[in-house]
Amino acid sequence: MKRFEGIPQFDWLDDLEKKLYTTSKLGNATQKAVSFQHNQYLTGIDKWYKPIFEAIVAKKVIEISYHPFGKDVRTVIVSPYHLKQYNNRWFLVAKRKDFNKISNYAIDRIEGIKEKSQTFEPLDDDFDFEEFFSDVVGVSIVEGAPVENVILRVTDKAWNYITTKPLHESQSVLNSKQADGKWEVRLKVQDNYELRSLLRSFGDSVEVIAPATLRQEMKEMAQRVFQMYND
Repeated sequence: MKRFEGIPQFDWLDDLEKKLYTTSKLGNATQKAVSFQHNQYLTGIDKWYKPIFEAIVAKKVIEISYHPFGKDVRTVIVSPYHLKQYNNRWFLVAKRKDFNKISNYAIDRIEGIKEKSQTFEPLDDDFDFEEFFSDVVGVSIVEGAPVENVILRVTDKAWNYITTKPLHESQSVLNSKQADGKWEVRLKVQDNYELRSLLRSFGDSVEVIAPATLRQEMKEMAQRVFQMYND
């Protein structure tokens, strides 16, 4: 595992090494001292992770039966490139044969996989997935969407969390309170679903100041939530 040390896309191996170390030291007593994040109800990972990983390594084209939320199952043929974990879910990053752009597929929404004989479409040798995802929170890259300066005002409580666990690698902070008693945090990212979900998770402890479009989206969501609880 040491040969992967420091390589961002192999951070999950660091977690695995920690788990193996802990288990080796504590044996059957592991649960008494340490607990690891695990979603036992997450489907697909135990069934599809290995064949996807093997297809990536062998550069094999695969056909997947994919079931998006709220839609019918569809079949897509892809060249698989990368596995990415976010928020305790795993995603396959791949390129469809009929779509000249990279897409991601949640492994827990995959219902079947078949190896195909079509020619694998490789990425450029200098393609960097760390750079590819560098402008987003999570895995959703919105084609054509700008990378924007996001300005947040946060309470003391949120400030403690955000400064010890940054929202994004682009995060910068002003180390003095604003006139309203809040702190200012800045990000440079695309507006996507994961960003909005992350910001909503802080409730009224984080306010979006800019850009105006993101502020409006958050405002409308807050109004819908208020209406839901006000009925």
